[in-house]
Amino acid sequence: MDFASYLVRQHWLVQREFLKLAWYALSADGRDTTHDGYLEPSLREIDSNEIDRVRPYPFGDVLKNHNEFLANVLKRSGLSSFDAIVDSWHAWHVENIQPISDFCLSPEDPRPFGKRLFDNATEKRLCGEVVADLLVQDADHVIIPEGTSAYWVGLAVLARRSNLQIITSNGALVRELHENPQLRSRAAAVHVIGGNMDVDVGGTGRGFVGGATEAAFQHVISNTPGATVVISSVNGLTPEKGPFAPCPITGFTRRELLMHALGSKRVRTVVLVADHSKVRPVVPNVRAYGNPIFADAGQWRDILHEYHDRLAVVVAPPSEVRRDATLMAVRPSTRNALGNAYSPPVVDYLSAAARFDEQCSTGGLDSRFYEAADTPKWTSKVASRVP
Repeated sequence: MDFASYLVRQHWLVQREFLKLAWYALSADGRDTTHDGYLEPSLREIDSNEIDRVRPYPFGDVLKNHNEFLANVLKRSGLSSFDAIVDSWHAWHVENIQPISDFCLSPEDPRPFGKRLFDNATEKRLCGEVVADLLVQDADHVIIPEGTSAYWVGLAVLARRSNLQIITSNGALVRELHENPQLRSRAAAVHVIGGNMDVDVGGTGRGFVGGATEAAFQHVISNTPGATVVISSVNGLTPEKGPFAPCPITGFTRRELLMHALGSKRVRTVVLVADHSKVRPVVPNVRAYGNPIFADAGQWRDILHEYHDRLAVVVAPPSEVRRDATLMAVRPSTRNALGNAYSPPVVDYLSAAARFDEQCSTGGLDSRFYEAADTPKWTSKVASRVP
C-alpha cells in the first residue's frame, strides 16, 4: 500500500488534504494551473532535457514540506514526528504481512507476475503463516526461490520469526527488503542469488533461474552453515505427478533445489506451498499447470516414500472449506464430503487433499500435509509496530 493510501485508510488524512497534497505532488515545478485546468507546461511543450520541470514529487516529501497538513496528521495519529509516521507505515506492512511495493498488474508487461502475485493473495498469505508458525524456527536459514507463493512465505516468516538468514532468488522479495527497512531489519542476514531472469526463459517475471542459480543454491546447501528450511512454490500440485513449474528451465531449477535439499541432512524441512487453485486430483490441462518437475509418477512416489519425514505440503483450501468448521476439524483423508453440497472445484480440492494427507502421513495421526485456516488478525485496521 502506498504512503498516501495508508494515511487515508488510517483516517489520518482527510479528503480535502489528500486532494490538495496530491495536486502539489503533480505540480512539481511549483506552477499554478492555466485557465483550462491543465498543468503548465505540458510534456508536449517542453524539451526532454527539461523533464525535471514537471517531474512529480514523492507524496511523503510534499506532506513533510506542508507544516499545516503534517500537524493535522500528527494530531490524528498521536505520533510525534514525520519519521514516526513513516515507521508506522513500514511496520503495518510487516505486521499484516502485506507488500509495500507496487507491482505491475498488466498481463503483458512483462508477464502476468503482478496479477499472479495478488491472485488468491489471502490464501497465499495464510500458507505463509502456517509455514512461519509450524515449520520455521527462530535463527533458521531459509531458502526462498522465485514464485508468488514463496514470496508470501518470505513476508510471513520475516514477520513471525527472528534472527533468520534469508537466502533468496525471489526478485519481488528482494524489492520488498529494499523498500521496507523494518522488514529487512527482521533478518539477521540476507543473501541474494542471481542467474537468468525467468521472464527471459519462459517464466512469469518472478526472479532468477537457470544453471547459475542451481549452482548457487547447491553451494549454499552443501557448505557450512547451510540451509535448514527450503521453500518451493508450485504452478500446480497433483497427488499423481507432484509439483509443476511454469516452464522447463524453472522446473529444472526447482527440481535441483529440491533434490539437493532433500539430500542434505542439515535441511530439516522442505516445503511445497500452493493455494487451492493449484491443487487438483489430476492435471486439468497441461497448459494450465505447465511442466511436471519430476520425470514420472514413480519418481514422485519414491520421493514421498523416502523423505516422508522431511517433506511437507502446505495448502490453503477454498473459502467454503475454510469456513466449514466440521471439515476443518477432521483429517482430510477421513472426510466424507464429496457429495452435491460443493461445487466441482471444491470437490476436486477435497479429493486431492485426501490423497495428499495419505501420501504425507508419517504414521498414526501425524501427517506432513497442512491446511491453512483464516485468522482474525487479518481484520485489524489499526497500525501497529513490530518490535
